[in-house]
Amino acid sequence: MKYNRLELAQIIYSQTLNSTSTKQLAQEIAAFLLNNNLTDQLDSIIRDVKLIRQQNGILDVKVISRFPLNQLMLSNINNLLKQYYNNVKEILIEQIIDINLIGGVRLEMADSSLDLSMSNQLKSLLSLTKQKRI
Repeated sequence: MKYNRLELAQIIYSQTLNSTSTKQLAQEIAAFLLNNNLTDQLDSIIRDVKLIRQQNGILDVKVISRFPLNQLMLSNINNLLKQYYNNVKEILIEQIIDINLIGGVRLEMADSSLDLSMSNQLKSLLSLTKQKRI
């Protein structure tokens, strides 16, 4: 049976609600994608699943920073996201350490991102100074 990407995402989302073993579910999804030559769509399918989760009140967030964030910082991020995503019931934060970041944080959600990294702030500053020279 042939499914489009959004149908697959909906099926996967439904399976995550009923699954007791995430490892087994991941193996089943991987096998399905391999058997149907859909592995090239994995990133898009994952993003679609996260969007469906978000529509159902679960926000998946990647918080990327150079160093691990303490509980107060994570709580502040959580509160900021609750204000912006007021329909969300649960926020799941995945911390990712990126030693290439100078400082600051990047937040990545299925539908948007917020780049508060030092690198991005420096780029913005450089852009502003170039605009004033013209």
